[in-house]
Formats: sequence, structure tokens, C-alpha cells
Amino acid sequence: DLELIAKAVGSAPITWEPLRSGGYTRSRAWRVTTTDGLVFAKEADDEGSLHMLRREAVVYKGVTGRFLPSFVGFADAGDRATLAVEFLADAHWPPPYPADVTPLFGALELVAASDPPSELPAQGPRSSRWERVAADPTPFLGLGLCSSGWLESSIDALIEAERRCFFEGDELVHNDIYSGYVGFTSRGAVLVDWG
Repeated sequence: DLELIAKAVGSAPITWEPLRSGGYTRSRAWRVTTTDGLVFAKEADDEGSLHMLRREAVVYKGVTGRFLPSFVGFADAGDRATLAVEFLADAHWPPPYPADVTPLFGALELVAASDPPSELPAQGPRSSRWERVAADPTPFLGLGLCSSGWLESSIDALIEAERRCFFEGDELVHNDIYSGYVGFTSRGAVLVDWG
């Protein structure tokens, strides 16, 4: 929606080019040229994606640091919304990872030292994901990450390891660090997709 993109970027786009979306989102994304330069814009229009995009906008509005793109704007029409942030033109997105991933650990330290926006909910107890896999391993095995024999011999250790992890708290965390959300730039590692 060009009107919503214009509201999010703060002016009429000069050009906008659709970008391939991936991962678990159905959001549409564009590289937008404005009078101020390039902007990344992402739109959501289904309930789950809208919830995540609104939460992501809270992070970009309320947190600053070299570990995330600069916030440009957010436009919410109720049934759809568009988020606009800095376009990371010089970013390298793995794979492959660079030989030195130290910038990623530096970014995670900066995240841990940042205060979360008050609008974000604290993380409460959650159910065991590995117990869910143990109850029905078929979807997990369908990913092709391991054999059923390996999973059967490892599931108890995975459940026990998960029990030792502390997931509750009110510190800022990204909660989904993987290669598609880590851009290695000249200023260090930048984390995206904060939904």
C-alpha cells in the first residue's frame, strides 16, 4: 500500500522495489528510495504478523544502539501496518558467516545492556518446546535436521538442558537470533526482525 509506505517513511517514495520475504513471516517488504536515501519498509496485514510488527515498532521507537537499524517511522491503519527503518546497504547476511563473528557477540552485549521499552511485556514461564517435540516428533524430524535415532537418544538430554535454562525476566532480548536476522556491517553486527 503506497499510502501506508508514504506515511511510514514520512514522504512520498521516489521508487519502491519489492524484496523477497522469507522466514516465518508473511509480511511484504520493499527497498524504498526517498529524498533522504534508502529505507527498508515492511507491511503486515494478518493478525499474527500485525502483532509482531507492532511489537517490533515499539523496539525500534524505544531503543537506540548500533546493534539495530535506525527507526524511520511506523504507520498503523488497523487492519494493516508498515514499519520503516534504515536500509542496511553495506550488510553481509550469512551464510556464510564471516571468519570473525566477534561483532555478533558485541551486539548481544549491547542488547543486554539496553533498557527495554516499558510497553514490552516481561517474559513469563513457557512450556517446554522439547517436551512438545518428544510428544510428536514428526514435524521436527520433517525438517531433516537429524535422524529419528539421534532424536530418540538425545531427547531426554535436550529436555533436561531446557529445564536448566531461565527464560523469565524483563531484560531486552532479541529472542530469535539466526543468520537471516544478523547483518554484519561496517559498524558491527546489526540485528533485525525484533517481532
